[in-house]
Amino acid sequence: MTMPKKWRPASKRGISYQKVVLHDVVPEDEYMAASAGDSPFSPGTLLEKPIPFDYTVIARIPDLLVVDNPCFLPATSNG
Repeated sequence: MTMPKKWRPASKRGISYQKVVLHDVVPEDEYMAASAGDSPFSPGTLLEKPIPFDYTVIARIPDLLVVDNPCFLPATSNG
């Protein structure tokens, strides 16, 4: 079995995916969407409801956190 070639998105409006790089985070005081007052979320608030039960942390190291994830919870970080 051969591995497929790495998929790369097509350029849009002359902008290549190779030229778009996130170097840092947007400072809270410069985030215009949240400071304009028309955002449903305020800066510093949680975007998701807390889960209504305890969870088990299996492993915790500086670059990795492993938890026992119930099947009905999303498995992506959104914060």
